Amino acid sequence: MLRLPAIRPALLLRATAAPRTVLSLSTSRVGLTSTALLRSAQFHYSASPSFQTSNASRSTSSSSNSSSSSNNNSNKTNSNAPPKLSLLKRISLFTSFSFYSVVVLSGVGLLGLVIYYFVSELLLPTSDVQLFNKTFSIIKKDPECQRLIGTKMQAHGETNESGTNNKWARTRPLASKRGMDRYGREHVWLQFHIEGELLEPGTDALVRMEMIRDPHGSNAFEYRYLVLELPNHPRVYLIDSTPNPAVKAKSSGFLGVKWGKKDENNDN
Repeated sequence: MLRLPAIRPALLLRATAAPRTVLSLSTSRVGLTSTALLRSAQFHYSASPSFQTSNASRSTSSSSNSSSSSNNNSNKTNSNAPPKLSLLKRISLFTSFSFYSVVVLSGVGLLGLVIYYFVSELLLPTSDVQLFNKTFSIIKKDPECQRLIGTKMQAHGETNESGTNNKWARTRPLASKRGMDRYGREHVWLQFHIEGELLEPGTDALVRMEMIRDPHGSNAFEYRYLVLELPNHPRVYLIDSTPNPAVKAKSSGFLGVKWGKKDENNDN
């Protein structure tokens, strides 16, 4: 067998103690270097006044910036606040606002009134224009009217003293009238003129009509009469629904005996 040489205990102690001494030396050197660096930094900080002044200037600039921003904010709030108006200015503003409000409301009311009259006078079936169109269509289709007036008929409103030769005569409004009777029925009277090729120049035919609407009946306008009047010609009744007056019967006297003077014609 191979024998190892014997190692002395003193050598072992030296070998184990050597690393510890090296480690302690290294740590002491690190501590010295760190303390030296700290002292040098403190020395440089205390020795450089420019660094201190720069820090002071930074602090003063930040404080000035904050004060300027606060002043700007206060100025903005003051500028956004509405200016105070005098009493005369307030009165003038209130007067102008009231005037323009009245003008706008008046315009809206006038527009509504125009729309109402436009619908009631032109579009509704019970308007004068619609009743005129209905009556004129009846006359144009009637054979008797075609024989007396002609097939080329033209209707217009009331004429002036110069006759129908006036170019504005056909644009005149129709002569119409509305009313209520004691039974609650609505009456419409309408009158207009008709021209035709068979009539003499400067003459025209006159149309008269009356319509009744019974609210308790059909609630629609019905003709009571429709008459065509021509110069030098008897009236032509196209529609006649007027009730005939009752013929009063002759009285035979009291108790069948006629009292009073006898009729000479009967005696003869």
